[in-house]
Amino acid sequence: MIIQAGRIQQIGTPDQIYNDPANIFVAGFIGSPPMNLIEGDLRDGTFSAPGIRVDGLPATYKGQIYLGVRPEDCQITDNAEHLRGEVFGVEPTGDMTYLTLRAGDKMIEIKANRDYRAPLGSDERVNFDTERLYLFDFETGERLR
Repeated sequence: MIIQAGRIQQIGTPDQIYNDPANIFVAGFIGSPPMNLIEGDLRDGTFSAPGIRVDGLPATYKGQIYLGVRPEDCQITDNAEHLRGEVFGVEPTGDMTYLTLRAGDKMIEIKANRDYRAPLGSDERVNFDTERLYLFDFETGERLR
């Protein structure tokens, strides 16, 4: 059970809560590092924010939303279409490297290969696993399903 300020936010097994968060509080609470929650605009199935563009999302939603993507659901690749950002931080930990990219004024955390290295300030491109993206209502923070 996940509780915030004495109110139940979600009940489920750890796997259920991690894979199917009910709202942005739960999404940002579970996981290390937590889910990236990116404010942007969704129009005609395309999410856009500074440095970020994702096509093929449900066209039933439109307007300002939060796009959620977990750091492990990001892949660095030269032909990436979803995110282009500036390398802000590179933290080797042994079994993986934590990468922080700046896209506009937003910091995006990515779990990269253990051997990944890049100079600070360089450009990097990332694709998201589109099967593992989450959409959240901007006003309520609730998951859009």
